[in-house]
Amino acid sequence: MTTTDVVVIGGGQAGLAAGYHLRRQNLAYVILDAQSTAGGAWQHTWDSLHLFSPAGLSSLPGRLMPAQPGQEYPDAAHVVDYLSDYEQRYSLPVHRPATVRAVHRDGTRLRVETDAGHWSARAVISATGTWWRPFLPAVPGQEKFTGRQLHTTGYRRPSAHGGSQLGPARLRVPVLAHPPGLRAAGARRPAAAQRRARRGHPDQEPHREAEGRAPDGQVRWRSRRQLHQEAAGDRQMLFVCATRFDKYVEASFGSYVTLRHHQVGERTGRPDSLRSVGVMLTPDHSGSRPRDTTPVRVLGPSHLTSEQVTEFEELWPQSGSA
Repeated sequence: MTTTDVVVIGGGQAGLAAGYHLRRQNLAYVILDAQSTAGGAWQHTWDSLHLFSPAGLSSLPGRLMPAQPGQEYPDAAHVVDYLSDYEQRYSLPVHRPATVRAVHRDGTRLRVETDAGHWSARAVISATGTWWRPFLPAVPGQEKFTGRQLHTTGYRRPSAHGGSQLGPARLRVPVLAHPPGLRAAGARRPAAAQRRARRGHPDQEPHREAEGRAPDGQVRWRSRRQLHQEAAGDRQMLFVCATRFDKYVEASFGSYVTLRHHQVGERTGRPDSLRSVGVMLTPDHSGSRPRDTTPVRVLGPSHLTSEQVTEFEELWPQSGSA
């Protein structure tokens, strides 16, 4: 058994960032990574995945991510290269491949058991992420569904889904985050999903545990927008109040801010200098404060496709309450 101060489980961006700070504290530590090469889950994503922020805003502590030539938003391969370089630059002690099987208390220390040996540590940092344990939500009536329920961890490219009907994937995250190219491959959106989107509410099933929901089970929204036009660039502020918060409401709010940012940039003709900041207030369930806040920031051109704009406009029509 190897003895050290800290064991970090996971060699992706979170594990490397933890290693950077442990190194600055002059602690003995090891990073255990189940992957055989550097890059974490980024080396297993779908082919067309890009970051949602420029390289300069996507860096780990201590080292800026370099820009990718010809790409404002770096692709996954660029992120893998950056993580590999980061690991080597700081000589981080990554041990791979090593899959952690269990962590047990061992007196005043912790025993970390892996398929590549055991470690004894004063502390353990879990930085495994969620990629290897994807969450597939339970959907009413799914026992009658004869199609395929696909998580993004199992998606690689659109050619495998030509002619398929797409369910309302935007429920999980904003459409901007979805694997692009599906419609280009001939995938279709069911009419039922189209009808729900036109209501102007988050497309979702009622969440029984949520507090403060509207009597009909839908979420109620109120919003205000302000645009400040300045010589140095335009600033748009968006304020939204919603009657509850969950992952569906958060996704809908993200699409709302992104769409309004796109629309203002198109209208003013100055998308490069536009900055939009949205803040959503929702009831706080813990009772420690009146409201929870959720911020969303969009800088510069939105890079929405025409299909994404159409889909967002169906969900958030200009004549709607938001």
